[in-house]
Amino acid sequence: FITVQAMSESQGSPESGPRRAFFIPATPAHLATTPRQTSHDHPPEQPLSALALYSQQQPQMSNSQAASLVGSSRYSGTKRLRSGSEHEESGLDIDSNDQIQDLRLRHLDWSSKQGRILTANGNAVEYYKRVSFQASELPHYHLQVGNTHPTFIRWSEQEEHNFLVCGAWTRPLFVGGWEHSTSLDERCYNVQTPTLFIDLRIPTTRENVLPRHCTSLSSLDDASLRMYARQHVFAGYTRIDWESVSSPATSPTAAASSSRPSSSSKKTSSSSSSVSITVKQKQRPVCTRHHCIDWNFVGVPRPVPNKWWVEMSEDELMWKEWGYATDDNGQHYYCERWERLGDGDSDDLTLALRKNPNDGPDGILVVVGDHFNYVFGRRMTGDEKSYPTVSTLVDLVDQALATGDRITAESYLSIDAGHGRVSKGWLIDCAIQPWKEGTFLNTNEDIVIEGDDMETCKVLWKGQVWGISNCSLTSVQELRNLLKHGKTILSPSSTHSHSAPAAAT
Repeated sequence: FITVQAMSESQGSPESGPRRAFFIPATPAHLATTPRQTSHDHPPEQPLSALALYSQQQPQMSNSQAASLVGSSRYSGTKRLRSGSEHEESGLDIDSNDQIQDLRLRHLDWSSKQGRILTANGNAVEYYKRVSFQASELPHYHLQVGNTHPTFIRWSEQEEHNFLVCGAWTRPLFVGGWEHSTSLDERCYNVQTPTLFIDLRIPTTRENVLPRHCTSLSSLDDASLRMYARQHVFAGYTRIDWESVSSPATSPTAAASSSRPSSSSKKTSSSSSSVSITVKQKQRPVCTRHHCIDWNFVGVPRPVPNKWWVEMSEDELMWKEWGYATDDNGQHYYCERWERLGDGDSDDLTLALRKNPNDGPDGILVVVGDHFNYVFGRRMTGDEKSYPTVSTLVDLVDQALATGDRITAESYLSIDAGHGRVSKGWLIDCAIQPWKEGTFLNTNEDIVIEGDDMETCKVLWKGQVWGISNCSLTSVQELRNLLKHGKTILSPSSTHSHSAPAAAT
């Protein structure tokens, strides 16, 4: 923290001036010496070249290899940051090739940095050895078994629905180990219904490293495909459970506002006095996510569960996701802070649809309030090559392109996903495929709903059958108005979920 004290003009001393405190995030040592040009009138002195920066970040790479990577950039001259970046309003221009190349290098590291934060720099596997979990809790277990459809349906029909974190959320902060990222680094749209979810994350640097007018994967050259690979989306089912923790009533708990208390007390006494301490048995909420579509999954499953504690704010506008396991200091090894998006309240509307497994690649549509997320799975051609030594999408794409294998690279990058607003006619405002932004998810002709009963009606989207996992609407006409016309106004009777949750046990 730095305290800045303004000097009083009348007295000429700082004592009477107002004080202001600011938090200045720490800057990594290898970036601290990298000047950033913020004004044409004050150019940076001795700018650190992208080649030098990359060599510092990757000491195992030779200068010639780094030069080859940096030299693959097709961008030169002045380039203004596009929409979605905080710098656009301030009119910041990027007019240095070094700055553009540095942006590209930072973008290339985005996926890796997200992984380092999420796994405590690879230590999460060791931390999870201290807690017990079943193989079926792993995020890709049911995806690999091939039974996500019947399993998700069974959970929806028999288990408690997850209303606790139901909503449309953005992520201002993601922190773990000695690194963090914020909403300045990525745009996040996490739309969670009582059953299905879609979590979309787009790095803000993408706006400056991809061609402005790309129209398809085939319109991107190899260098741009590598940039395109650095983003993320995953979807599936979120289960909720409650685990008991004990703490003195005078001590705060990590989930005080979202716990289920049960009565329990005990007394301790000494020779001089008797002190009564009430110990509350808390039911602390914990969520586990199971993936059915995952941008980063290329066959190697994640070795630890996607499992986390929930700490909800009293006004339910924010919550913290705490890593389930703890580090060597007994602390949760990562944390994500989520904030509710405007018009993203589950009290208004929830809908979750999933495509029939017999109708091609998987697909999910989720709606909460006025926000929707969608995702369509990969379209494989059958001509893809195998890369057994890679474990992530980024590594697979990099290796495939290094050998001239664009077919495999494009197939694994064929996931389509995005976010938008229902009231704007299903307008997409953020998408994995940037050329989809500003377009509409569907038209009136795309949607057909057969039947007049919510329990038996059939939703057809472009001729393909979609099943209803969860819906707060009570009539087929309301559902039809929503999907065909983007009308989200509910009738007074629309207050309960169509798929009622089972009683909690």
